[in-house]
Amino acid sequence: GLPLDAVAVQELPPLRPLLTVRDRARAAAAGFQVGIWGTGMTGAVCTIGSFVSLNADPTGRYFISNSRCTKTMLGLDGMAAYQEIYPNSSYSIGVEVVDPAVFTGGSCPSGYVCRWSDAALFKISDASVWDFGRLALTNANSTTVSGYTYLQEAVNYGPNPAYMKTGRTTGTTEGYAFSGCINYHPDSATYQDSSHVTIPSNLLLLCQDIYSMAAETGDSGSPVYEPDEYAGLAAPILDGMLHAAAYSSSQGRYYTIVSRIGGIY
Repeated sequence: GLPLDAVAVQELPPLRPLLTVRDRARAAAAGFQVGIWGTGMTGAVCTIGSFVSLNADPTGRYFISNSRCTKTMLGLDGMAAYQEIYPNSSYSIGVEVVDPAVFTGGSCPSGYVCRWSDAALFKISDASVWDFGRLALTNANSTTVSGYTYLQEAVNYGPNPAYMKTGRTTGTTEGYAFSGCINYHPDSATYQDSSHVTIPSNLLLLCQDIYSMAAETGDSGSPVYEPDEYAGLAAPILDGMLHAAAYSSSQGRYYTIVSRIGGIY
């Protein structure tokens, strides 16, 4: 046998497997990846915006993500949702059940068709996925999960020094809000090129907010929230859901467009 002085024993702290927001988890959380798939589309990789419930269906389990991640933006087509791999039925977690059509008149300016958010609602079929309000936390600019907390809904839109989002591509990034409740006119050609969805050229998304946190492809649907250390509360506040972003090299910052949570629920 080996002599004792030829063997080195080192005691280590308890180790845990490294989980990222792109992995399959039970329960999952806002900020985790979701794959959306249906007949006639190649599939989209987006982010779970939040686990929610409905007053009209108190025992039902739901989550929100972007309408642009589905085959038909601004319309219901019953897209299936998967985590982490799609379209493997073993990873199916739910199906799209609400994706409102555009409207005209009222708050919608003449010549436009409007919605209040880029959002779709999915009903969860696998109860082990759902945990109401659960949010994945990562270290800055990392996709590795460092812990979890629970979101509370925004009660007002007062200014805060910083906001965060957690998404499947860039993880948790921080920024600030610099323009509130603007009417956002997305470029239909850009949407067709980047998301492979067709939108009306006169679409207007009403009362959207602009933030400066970094986001990339796949972060669509990310929850945007006020960190509890800035909000001065026991839990972070869910303000909205990210649906578009671009980096300005001349200004050295990101522009991220966010639908307010009040326009989604």
